[in-house]
Amino acid sequence: MSKLKMSLKKYAPLANYYASVSDTNQINIDRIKVFEPFRPIYEMELLISLYLINYNYYEIKNISLQQPNQKEFNQRLRITEESIYFDISDRFHSLLNTITPIGSIFQQKIQEINTSGRIYAYNSNRIPAYFALERLKVKLILLKKIINKLEKECWVLSIFPKFDSLKKISLESIVFEEFYSRLERYSKIIAPIQISIGKKRSLYNDIVYSRKLEEMCLYISHSKRSYRMNYIMRSIKASLFVCNMIFTYLDIPDPFENNKDNHMINISETLLDPNFIAKTIQSMSEALETKNFLILYDLHNSFNFLMNQVLAGINNAMVMASNSQLHLHIDQTLYYSGNILKF
Repeated sequence: MSKLKMSLKKYAPLANYYASVSDTNQINIDRIKVFEPFRPIYEMELLISLYLINYNYYEIKNISLQQPNQKEFNQRLRITEESIYFDISDRFHSLLNTITPIGSIFQQKIQEINTSGRIYAYNSNRIPAYFALERLKVKLILLKKIINKLEKECWVLSIFPKFDSLKKISLESIVFEEFYSRLERYSKIIAPIQISIGKKRSLYNDIVYSRKLEEMCLYISHSKRSYRMNYIMRSIKASLFVCNMIFTYLDIPDPFENNKDNHMINISETLLDPNFIAKTIQSMSEALETKNFLILYDLHNSFNFLMNQVLAGINNAMVMASNSQLHLHIDQTLYYSGNILKF
């Protein structure tokens, strides 16, 4: 694991700001600089999603708000040394151990803050937070864009390619299929089965097995308890868990909250509330089936309002982690995400 720790310091992220760089080059750059070094975050998301198939999120919620040692963490998540998930936990905790609390960074860098500019924002201590936030934000933007695309097309479900292959067609099934298929493409960007970039080879081929990740994804999506909204909610909860844990190590409490917002809500609790995403999308689906468009539009407006509040909270966490140097728009992402957000 020392190899991973030593390598993390060598890599800095390359944000998706370089318009002159082609998509092909951008994905290769981001893969080397960010996605491969921080695949432990992606792996831990999958592990938490697997856990949530059989257990409730509130059983492990407090773990993400504390700093348990790896042994305590593994015990709470029922991970034994013989488990195939032990290596994932090991890599993730090695990543957490590279994170320096924000207060310590200020003490060490007090003389550099005014002159370091973007380099300071991209300190290796911060990058795990950026990538974890990005994962959560991409999932939420994707849901928002799917719903808004339907609204723009007057709720005609057949505009999506998945329409023809579905046995039971509804707004809910369309949202699930688009969410699943697009995230699957996103996952292949982050964790491709074969990594070959020119003459360079991944530093992590010997410790990360993409086939295992693929098998985990398939099990999560095809579990009998993965029915539509359950799958989506587990994916979002897993990202939230990882974000909270990283910010706990950064020693930034409540990173999502912004008191300047007159409509401030508790971002974490809103994401965990089944009435926000799961039940709202289910209710929208029922309203469309019964052609009750007044209720449908009310639900859509409410969904968009809350989603923008949550996305603003995630942006606030990005500001906190970057010492106020990264300010993103509501639907703006930091890293390359392929074309999954294009509609």
